[in-house]
Amino acid sequence: MIDGGPPGSQTRETRGTRQESLTFPRGDFTLRHLLSLRLMTSKTLKFVATSVAEASPMSGPLAPVPKDPQPSVDRIDDLARRILTGDILLPKFQRDFVWEKHQVRRLLDSVSRGYPIGSVLLWQSRQELRSENRIADLEIALPKPDYPVNYLLDGQQRLSTICGAMYWKGTSPTSRWNIAYDLRHEEFLHLETLDDPPSHQIRVNKLADPASFFKHVAYLDTLAAQDKSLLKERADRLSNRFKDYKIAVVTLGTCQSRTWRPSSSASIAAGPP
Repeated sequence: MIDGGPPGSQTRETRGTRQESLTFPRGDFTLRHLLSLRLMTSKTLKFVATSVAEASPMSGPLAPVPKDPQPSVDRIDDLARRILTGDILLPKFQRDFVWEKHQVRRLLDSVSRGYPIGSVLLWQSRQELRSENRIADLEIALPKPDYPVNYLLDGQQRLSTICGAMYWKGTSPTSRWNIAYDLRHEEFLHLETLDDPPSHQIRVNKLADPASFFKHVAYLDTLAAQDKSLLKERADRLSNRFKDYKIAVVTLGTCQSRTWRPSSSASIAAGPP
C-alpha cells in the first residue's frame, strides 16, 4: 500500500480504509481499479484498463516503455539485487520503513516455510522522480543512463526486509538487520552482538554469500552434536528456500490515465504492506 503521495495525489476514506490516488502526468492508459495484489493467484493479476495503445517491439535503452501491464514471477533475491543495482527505485513519496523487528522475523519465517507474502507492483517509466539512495542501511547504485527505471509502488516493506536481512553489512549490534536463523529451533532471532553466534545459528546475510554459507555448513560436520546431520539438512533447506522463492510482479507501463488506485489490501502474515 502506498502511504504517501506526491503533489497532485488525493486521499479518500472508504469505510475506514485509507486509499490514495496517484496522479501520472502523461500516458494513454486509464487504470480504473487495481485488484488486491496480496496473493499470487490469477485474481491478483486482473486489471481494468481502457485506451491501451500497442507497445513498440523496439528494444534497448531508447526503446519506448511498454503500455500494457507486464505480469511476471521473479525470485526475491533477484528483486533484491535489482534494487541494489538501481534497476528498481524507491520513490521519495513512499513512506519510510516502519516495520518492527517481530514483523521482519515473521516475513522471513513466511519465506522459509514457502508461505505466500504477496505481490509487488512496479511502474516502469522514463520520468525522473526523487528516489531513495539507500535501503535497509545499504547503498543503492545509480540507475543506468538513458534506460527506463522501475519505481516500486507496492512492496517496499517486504523488499526492504529481504534486502536488509540478506545483504546487511552494518556495524551496529542492535540493527534490525542483525538476524540469525536457529537451525535447532527453526526460528529467526535478532542478535545483539557482532560476534559469531553459536554454530547452530547462522546469520541470514550468509545466504547471499555462498562462500560464507558453505563454510558454515562445512563447520557443522566438525561438531560432536548428535543432530549435526539434521542441522546441515535444515541449513541447506533454508538456503534453497530463499534462493528459489518467487513472487508475482506486475510492472505498469506508460499510464495515460490520470489515476491509479490500489484497492484495500488483505493483511498477510508479515503485517502491513
